[in-house]
Formats: sequence, C-alpha cells, structure tokens
Amino acid sequence: MNARVRRRARRSAGHTYAARESELAAGRDLACADLRSDRRLLGAAAVHLDQGPVRANALGRRLCRDLCGHADRSSAANLRPHAPSSRPRLDRAALLAILRRGPVLTAVIVGAVSQGIMVLIMAPTPLAMTGAGYPEALAGDVVRWHVVAMLAPSFFTGFAIKRFGTVPVVVTGLALLVVSALMAASGLSAHHFYGALIVLGVGWNFGFIGATNMLASAVSADERAVVQGTNDTLIALGATICVFASGAIVTGFGCPILAFASLPVLAVALLWVFVQVRFSPRDSVFR
Repeated sequence: MNARVRRRARRSAGHTYAARESELAAGRDLACADLRSDRRLLGAAAVHLDQGPVRANALGRRLCRDLCGHADRSSAANLRPHAPSSRPRLDRAALLAILRRGPVLTAVIVGAVSQGIMVLIMAPTPLAMTGAGYPEALAGDVVRWHVVAMLAPSFFTGFAIKRFGTVPVVVTGLALLVVSALMAASGLSAHHFYGALIVLGVGWNFGFIGATNMLASAVSADERAVVQGTNDTLIALGATICVFASGAIVTGFGCPILAFASLPVLAVALLWVFVQVRFSPRDSVFR
C-alpha cells in the first residue's frame, strides 16, 4: 500500500516537473525570439567578447549607439502630431474688455494698492529709523517682524475667505493698511515703527490674497493665464513706482508725510470696492 502511494506521488511530481519545464521552455523560446530580432548585435557580442578591454569598450559604445537608434526609431513610430490647442487666443481688445469688468478691475486695483502701499511704507523704514538715531539691529528686527506679519496669516486667510467671503477680507486688509499709515504718521518711537510695520504686514496679506482670490473667481480658465500675467505686471509696475516715490518723499518731506500720502490712495480703493459691491448684480463674485 505504501509503495503504491509512493509511486503515485512520484508520478504526480513528475507531471508537475514536466509542466514547469514546459513553462520555462516557453519563456526561453519567447526570450530567444526577442533576442533573434537583433542578430547583428548578438553576433558582434559573440565575436568580440574575448577581444580585450579596448575592443569591449568599442563594442559597448556600438551597442549603446545601436540600441539608442532602435529606441529612437520605435519612439518616432509611436509619435503622433499634437492636435492644435482649442483654447482661443486673447488679443489686446479682448484683454482690455476683460480688465474692464467690475470684479477683474477691482481685484487688480486692490492687489496693486496693497502691494504698492506696503512697499511705500516698508521700504524707507530702516532709513527713517537709522536717521532717527535707532541702531541698525533694531531696524532689522522691525523689518523681520513685518515679514512675519506678512506671511504668518496665510495659514488662516484662506479659511477666513471661505467663512466670511472675499470682499470682507479685502476690506479688512485695506482698513488695516489705513491703520498702519496712521500709526506711522503719529510718531517716530520704536513702538510706532513696530506697530505700524506689523499691522502693515497683516493688512497686505488680507488685501493681496483676497484680491488674488477675487481675480481667480472672476475669469474663466481660458482667460486666467493672460489676465493673471497682466495683473502681475501691473502690480510690479505699481510697486516700482511706490519704491521710487517713497525715497523721494522721505528724503524731501519726512516719514509722517509719507504715511499721510498713502491715505488718499487707500480711501479711493475702499470707495471703489464699496461702489462695486453696491451696484453689482446678485450673481456677481461680490455677493
């Protein structure tokens, strides 16, 4: 009985081994078929295997060149010409028409005013502090906390926009810029500089990020790239003008006059936002 069981086990093992050998043979045949597709390279390899390192290096370069050429031909065979983009191109007239829309123009104005007023007050602050007798280390510390105030609220600005809306965040940012200008104009103590620059940073964050979100909501996907590029260009141009103006105003009239000079610009921006919200349709991004 045990001998019969052993014979059956050997026969079963033999069948399993034969099936495994058949699978391996099929795999070897497939691999050989793939290798035979490039007999010239294999033949060159067989001839030059024992020709020394110099010939081996030459063979390696030849093999790489041939294989790369084969890959290039295969890739070229699979390439298809790209279909022309269906996205319409915006000419100058179409771009100007987009910029004249209420939400788009408001976003550009708020973004440019936020960036420009921030640069107008921040840029001459170290010069004003050193001119007032403060050490350079203190001036650097004021600018450092200003930068922290610019960036730190970004963790919460998005949640504030989602919770309260874009317009309240933008108005809050412009109002904080007004407070910062009034603090800068009210005195030249270290507390005035610290407070004005910190409030200035928070106001810039709310105004600039709110304007960016308003612009993204006011244009379509086809218009977004061109309009965003134009917006960035206008903001950079406004910031450049404010930088040059800040130096001229501080050296000619002093830091308090510089702060007062920013108030009319902020008042016009706030008035523009209120007018747009008041007369915009109910389905506008202001609602």
